[in-house]
Amino acid sequence: MKARPGKKAAVIIDRMEHTVGSYVAAYKKNGLAGLRRGTSTGKPPKLTDEQQEELREIIAYKTPADVGCPASWSNGNGARPIR
Repeated sequence: MKARPGKKAAVIIDRMEHTVGSYVAAYKKNGLAGLRRGTSTGKPPKLTDEQQEELREIIAYKTPADVGCPASWSNGNGARPIR
């Protein structure tokens, strides 16, 4: 059985093997510039800016009971008053 260099590198740098493969491909395509970290857009927020601000206000100044939620805030019931 032949060792896979990507797997060995993944263990050393604590990344998944497919991530190492992406790094190698980026390096082959663009050299060191291909390895520079860019800005990740990430997953778009589910709430608009206005909804996020409203939620901050609700959590800061109201109890869950004030807005018809169970006894404590959680991801699920925190969004309920915003819907």
